[in-house]
Amino acid sequence: MADTRKPRIVVGTMTGTSIDGLDVAIMEVQGRGLGLSARLLQHGTSPLGPLAPDLRKLAEQVPASTGEIARIAHAFGTLHAEAICDTLTSAGLTPEDPELIALHGQTVFHAPPLSWALLDTSPITQRLPCTIVSNLRANDLGAGGQGAPITPLADWILFRSASPRSIVNLGGFCNVTNLPAADDGPEGITGGDVCPCNHLLDAEARNTLGTPFDQDGAHALQGVVDEALACRIQDAIGSDSAQDFERSLGTGDEMTRALAPLGGLARGEDRLATVVDAVARSIAASLKGATDTCFFGGGLRNLALQAALRRHLDHEGIQFKHPSIQPEAREACAMAVLGTIARDGEAITLPAVTGRCDKTTHLDGLWCLASQPDFTDP
Repeated sequence: MADTRKPRIVVGTMTGTSIDGLDVAIMEVQGRGLGLSARLLQHGTSPLGPLAPDLRKLAEQVPASTGEIARIAHAFGTLHAEAICDTLTSAGLTPEDPELIALHGQTVFHAPPLSWALLDTSPITQRLPCTIVSNLRANDLGAGGQGAPITPLADWILFRSASPRSIVNLGGFCNVTNLPAADDGPEGITGGDVCPCNHLLDAEARNTLGTPFDQDGAHALQGVVDEALACRIQDAIGSDSAQDFERSLGTGDEMTRALAPLGGLARGEDRLATVVDAVARSIAASLKGATDTCFFGGGLRNLALQAALRRHLDHEGIQFKHPSIQPEAREACAMAVLGTIARDGEAITLPAVTGRCDKTTHLDGLWCLASQPDFTDP
């Protein structure tokens, strides 16, 4: 029988829809289920290298043979195994130390109830002897939910405070978790997708600069915002006005068509500044009434986006740097927490957030059990 009074070492991994790197979080977890607490011991990021264009092509529905898809999935699993072992070493730990590894995989298609997070776990099982869980969205999708956002319950465990707080992820998509005050239970959590974020910023960087992204937002910072165009793009991508918007990755819903009006601007810097401003306007509109907002995600590297968010948000309680969890580490930390919650027998998603039915009869996730698994209550 597992003694959950002792800290557990849990690993979480994430590659987001921006397809810009693999994040690994080593967490120390104390307690059980919704009563657990967790702290980050080590965060590591590994470049995807030649896998990045392969994964992007799959996400863009470029045809590939089944053998090629299997090769990519296996290579991706190998990269995970290496990255996890390297991060454990950096933390002064060994492959035998984790009790659990929770894997997200790369989302190459998501149109509920269909979803595919690509990953071959077999290279990981050969290097790390603990229990492994992946495909944590499956039960939610099967129960009529959208399978996303998946992180709100983990956000509640990691980031709740004495007063209500909003956790904002600036990833390929922007999504928000609105947390109640710490004295309230998780039933008060709300959240959802806001708009495409890095998908739009990176698409315009490819169009304008011929580079994967605008490094640090340097070119956007040199531009002048076209206010009328920024409002027009906001109307096209905002969650309130785009009534037909559904998050269906791999089906073109990144809404890059909204960038077409930028072609009328002569200077590339102005185009980049304008799309940054449009995204910031959409995010700020979704945060009306917020008084405490913490931002995470790769979009924080874009200093032009940070500046635009400060311009458009109407409150002072803005954090672009959390004291204990780096911006890029949040989602990997969340995966570690969600995997632990699932192992402890709790549902990891919330009906009010994803729309799933309230009944659950199975552990969330696809499990690869260690030789001596223990799912019993303490």
